[in-house]
Amino acid sequence: MGRPQRARRVWFCVLVIGCAAGSSQARFLSRREGKKTPQARIACVPSPTMGVRYLDADDVGRHDYRSGRKESNGIVYTCRGGHIDVTHLRKIADWTAYLAYQTRDALIQSDRVFKFKMFEPSQHYVQITYPPGWKYLSPATRREIAGEISVSLGAYLAYTGSVWHEILTWHGFKGIGFYPEYNSAFSWEDNYSNALGSYLGAQALRDRDHDYDQAMTRLIAEQFQRLGPQSKATAKAAGLAVKGSWYVGAFVRVTMTKRHLDVGLEDGFVTPWLVPDVAQCGTPEPWLCPVPDLRLPEEYGFRFHHEIRPKQW
Repeated sequence: MGRPQRARRVWFCVLVIGCAAGSSQARFLSRREGKKTPQARIACVPSPTMGVRYLDADDVGRHDYRSGRKESNGIVYTCRGGHIDVTHLRKIADWTAYLAYQTRDALIQSDRVFKFKMFEPSQHYVQITYPPGWKYLSPATRREIAGEISVSLGAYLAYTGSVWHEILTWHGFKGIGFYPEYNSAFSWEDNYSNALGSYLGAQALRDRDHDYDQAMTRLIAEQFQRLGPQSKATAKAAGLAVKGSWYVGAFVRVTMTKRHLDVGLEDGFVTPWLVPDVAQCGTPEPWLCPVPDLRLPEEYGFRFHHEIRPKQW
């Protein structure tokens, strides 16, 4: 081994020790859960139209990765987060958990590439560049590092996939039957709900005291309390209040006239749209939701290249 290679190996081992000292091992999905893609959940727009279900923000049921039977899904309103689609939140949280599981497996096996699909036929490819000293670490250390950084990457991939879904629907992608989803693409609650899902999903995986479903149930309740939970009556009234300004349409079909295009690329946060003059809220300060990034994997010396290959016309 030459001197430069030896120096890189020593430097990497020192870096690993420093990073691992402050890490907390994640608690992943079970093998049965991690081998099956998350369940489908039908979302809705926050306007009071056919099929939209409003919920009290402090009563959304228990999270249920496998079947969803314990959940209450629909639209809530919070003073500091605006309208939130609980379905979107749960979906992206679950994809965060699923993709973290897949990423961990790939890293443990030292795979150079892995692929996956999400909501639509698009194929996602992730190319992994390992740090120079990776092969010199013990299997136990590699497994610990893989577990730590795969949570960050799972959240990043899940959230990026949700943004790609909004882009596709903007261009007319039909996820269900013949009904185009352009009308709801980048509606005012989508990006914030998705970002919140990736944020809470990553936190749930790092909860060492609860399994994933228990952690998500607890975290959703705590987050909604932080945001100022409102009743379903307030959520519906807030949806009606922006008719004609944020959307047009009636009972069967609506079209967004304002699109929420903040995906966090500029400042690392998604800022929610708060409905003006909601009496129950006063003048709240919006809670900016952080979007996932790859800083932690990069601290360990990893590089990831994520490519999406469309399969749609």
